[in-house]
Amino acid sequence: AFGFIRNVDGTLHAHSDLLGSHSICYYLDSEKFIISNSQFAINAILEEYVRNDVNIAWMLASGTLKPKTSWDKRIAFIPPDTHLRFDTKNWQLSSEKKSSRKKVKSNGSFDFQIELENILTQLDFNSRTSIGLSGGYDSRIFAHFAKDLNINQAVTWGMRSMDVEGSDVDIARQVARKYGLQHHIANIDILEHQESSLNQYILNTEGRVDHYSAYVDQMHSWRGIGEHTDYLVRGEEVFGALDLNTEKEIRRLVGLTFLDDFSKTSAWTNVLDYNEDKWSGIEEYQIQKGEAIPDWRDRLYSSYRIPHLMAPLNFGVSPYVSVVTPLLFPELFLKFLALPTKDRANKKFLKGKVQAMMDIPVAHHNALWPIEQILKNEAVRKAFRSILLRHQDSGIIPRSIIDELIQNCELSAVQKLDTSKLAYLKKKIPPSWRGFIRKNLVAANVPYDRLMLRAVIILVTQELIQKHMNQTKELIAKGISVQ
Repeated sequence: AFGFIRNVDGTLHAHSDLLGSHSICYYLDSEKFIISNSQFAINAILEEYVRNDVNIAWMLASGTLKPKTSWDKRIAFIPPDTHLRFDTKNWQLSSEKKSSRKKVKSNGSFDFQIELENILTQLDFNSRTSIGLSGGYDSRIFAHFAKDLNINQAVTWGMRSMDVEGSDVDIARQVARKYGLQHHIANIDILEHQESSLNQYILNTEGRVDHYSAYVDQMHSWRGIGEHTDYLVRGEEVFGALDLNTEKEIRRLVGLTFLDDFSKTSAWTNVLDYNEDKWSGIEEYQIQKGEAIPDWRDRLYSSYRIPHLMAPLNFGVSPYVSVVTPLLFPELFLKFLALPTKDRANKKFLKGKVQAMMDIPVAHHNALWPIEQILKNEAVRKAFRSILLRHQDSGIIPRSIIDELIQNCELSAVQKLDTSKLAYLKKKIPPSWRGFIRKNLVAANVPYDRLMLRAVIILVTQELIQKHMNQTKELIAKGISVQ
């Protein structure tokens, strides 16, 4: 998985990979063409910023930016599987879809292990390569191949308090021991100065996604991982989403949600820059004529989730490690698409392959706190409330929305989230009931705590873009080269 830019005889070529796992954005006017993996960098070069208010509504609704767009309305992201050409002589920009998603012929299965070995043997790992090891199915695949690849270490990150029997950390420790890997534990602790931590997270991810749980320590754990790791092999995969069968459930699974999907936010459509034609410009994410629901589910899971959730997070840790995701390579992904629907749902195909490799059970609870529990932390709430208060009259988010968030978050602060009870209830609830609860109760709304996080990301991102531009101007004025 990659994205790269090259210059051939006066024409700049930019290629995004099949799933858009590495982002490339660009700006074009009559005098400048700027292309980069960083929207902040483009704004710094331009020395100006034109806020894209559409993404205020998008971030509040989905926790991401609208596909193909950035925080600056003049900067666009190259879609996945796209070849962008810029002719510098004629000053013309063109692009074409590479159509790599064409299904390959299949007899209903393929030799997963051989295909993966072929990919892994082409990768040149050094002694500072680590496997990002969790307690799930995906990452342990690479532990099985580690010695053949001369990989001798693994790393697991999580909350110190969550290192208990049966957790991600505990199961990862067992897997590392089985394969003789040195196992590093990157403990994540919620820092008291949460505004500094949030600033660092937003600076690294450029405010493109709301997945804050693993980054509440001002990136200290990731800096620690970088001390012993150059390349981090992760088990990100698209080998089967949950077996959901309604349009709203599937969109919620991947994070493609709109303000009017939730009762709490539907009224906000009247005060935000909210296009009634929600699908305008992103029609390709709609279910297509003749497309079966399971096929749309898996297409959306890969084509939306990877570029809009995973890519910003991998970009966020790029100052410390280079992330490698072999399970997203086209050689595997395209053959997965050709599998029967029954083998794609709920990771059935992948689970079968992994269970044949080892008999260690999977973790039954995460090494990270649920985001709802993190957002009830006193230091987090104090920092977030302070940010909201200072922006009540900034005009970025309407004051009525900010006041509503502050009021409701103060009310919910007294509610405690007992994760042990939630885990117990999850085990006791029959599977047939879980779908009903997910569809009719849990998924029917978005908590105010999460809305507060998204609002804070919006507000701080605007501050940091301006600060980044000002710092660049100062350096240039002093004659200091900016790389």
